Amino acid sequence: MQVDVDSRLLGIKESMSTSNYKVAVVSAEFGVSGKWPIYSGGLGILAGDWLKEAADRGLPLIGLGMAYNKGYFKQRLDENGWQHEEPIEFNPEEHGFRLLGQRVKTNISGRDVLVGGFEYTIKGRKSEVPLLLLTTNFPENTEWDRGLTAKLYDDGNGNKDYYRTVQYRVLATGVRLLQSLGYDIKTYHLNDGHGSLVALELLNQGLSEDKVREKIWFTTHTPREAAFDHFSINEVKWALPHEWQKLLPYFVNFDGVHYFGTAEFAIALSRGVNAVSQKHADVSSRMDIFRNRNVKVIPITNGVHLPTWIHPLKATLYESQFPGIFEDPKIFSDASSIDDSLLSHTHQTAQNDLFELIRDTTGVIFEPGYLTMGFARRGVEYKRADLVLHDLEYLGRIMKDRAQMFFAG
Repeated sequence: MQVDVDSRLLGIKESMSTSNYKVAVVSAEFGVSGKWPIYSGGLGILAGDWLKEAADRGLPLIGLGMAYNKGYFKQRLDENGWQHEEPIEFNPEEHGFRLLGQRVKTNISGRDVLVGGFEYTIKGRKSEVPLLLLTTNFPENTEWDRGLTAKLYDDGNGNKDYYRTVQYRVLATGVRLLQSLGYDIKTYHLNDGHGSLVALELLNQGLSEDKVREKIWFTTHTPREAAFDHFSINEVKWALPHEWQKLLPYFVNFDGVHYFGTAEFAIALSRGVNAVSQKHADVSSRMDIFRNRNVKVIPITNGVHLPTWIHPLKATLYESQFPGIFEDPKIFSDASSIDDSLLSHTHQTAQNDLFELIRDTTGVIFEPGYLTMGFARRGVEYKRADLVLHDLEYLGRIMKDRAQMFFAG
């Protein structure tokens, strides 16, 4: 549950109307539902939670992403615990999305590519929030162009720089699709560098750099140089022959080579940058990408959409004890007043459900009454899931007969 919403992020003061959406969250992925395979990790989960929280609180957000008809991938674990990646299909209309009649064009490598969208309405406690997912999967486009919105984080058969540049250009074309639908967006909230070419789209519409800067806010995520996209100048020229010169001031030297940096571009044309926790802001502020530009990275601590992520019994308990908690998270500051025995019973019931899931999935039996710790993140090296295991002797000594741990990802 995100409690510290910064007014600078919203960029508005007027009251919200369901027909007056002012903030577009631009993200390569949206983790709204586990049945929609169009996200890969925390960045997408956060974007999905923003939209659901906005619908609960009556905030004027709209989501702008991509309708990956081949999704990300389906994970399968073999008997030894190794992950295997299997193809998956995603048809938005089977999940309640509506194909829009509007189309706009973007120019890729000198040819026009048709871009449309699917719309879904997220219904909350106070309002409804639209999610618009872009698609190029139309018969009028070439087969290659139809595949631009096929898969999340595809490498384009090895030509990653070109393919990602093109994908990000398609995502930025959503600005014009929103405009054609009648949206008057005041702030484009870029969820990491994938949406950076929104700034290029706005520059193309005749806005000055200062005016563009007024309309863009940037959220940074993984504080590692490798997490920021850098595309070669030749690939950008090829992908955007009519636009690449507008990006020239934002090319950077990275590992001795001249590159276009998506995050550098977004940062230079944003009115503000936030990290997703205090520690994250401290670490990010020391990175060259921010320090060399004298950019102040402010902390806005990640929260979660509480009804999505807690056990239904706990949701019922909290709402019965604190009516309105899901619309006003500050009410939860009185949580210590909940009767201990009632909270303990609810927690134990939820924990038993978790243990049943672990048993049915893995065959491992967890002990009720033990301190249970979980690590659930995407299975990549930099998440450092193995950090807790670096001293097994010490870990075994402090956990013996007292605690148990599970990993998921």
